[in-house]
Amino acid sequence: MSYQIRQLEKSAKPSFVTLMTKAFEHDPLFDYLFANSAYNRRAKEEFVSFIFDKSSILSGEEVWGIFKNDILCGAYVVEKRHHVKSWKGKFRNISELMRLTRRMLRFSFRLPFRILLRVNNYMRLTRLPAPATAYYYLIMIGVDANIQGKGVGNRLLHHLFAAMHADEKSRGIALDTENRKNIHLYKKWGFTLNRETNIGNLKVYCMTYTKEDNGS
Repeated sequence: MSYQIRQLEKSAKPSFVTLMTKAFEHDPLFDYLFANSAYNRRAKEEFVSFIFDKSSILSGEEVWGIFKNDILCGAYVVEKRHHVKSWKGKFRNISELMRLTRRMLRFSFRLPFRILLRVNNYMRLTRLPAPATAYYYLIMIGVDANIQGKGVGNRLLHHLFAAMHADEKSRGIALDTENRKNIHLYKKWGFTLNRETNIGNLKVYCMTYTKEDNGS
């Protein structure tokens, strides 16, 4: 059976959390956020769970997964940014704002304060270099650790690019990576390294793909 890509429903959350937690087990970002934590595993799962719930609440975010034999093999989370950076551009209505606020409170009560500070600083500082106009922002992409290197990640990126090119409002894709080896990979897709920044001892590479720069 061939791979199938579809938008994830809430019922897929447990599989998503398990897959992404394992995929990022040795990732520099997760090492920075959750280092020296007695709740390391639980903290990672809480963070990934929050990312999934946030994207389920906000109308501008989506979670997509790739399946084989109905088993989740990889996934990505994207924010389809069609507005300037403001709270008005993130919420479709007051209900979304209230639901996200409640979910953030649950998240804050389940993790040590120092981890919350790291998460907040990371999410705030990495968004600053991203374009304020209509770019897709790739929040997270991961593949089952057992099948990495078999083209599953490329299939997900092809799907993301197809959506971006079909969207007349979108100008491109922005992302951040903490793995230096990923820079070469993303450059092959047409991304440009725009900025390098440090968050504590974490090195972050901010990259952008722009339609105009790639003849689209």
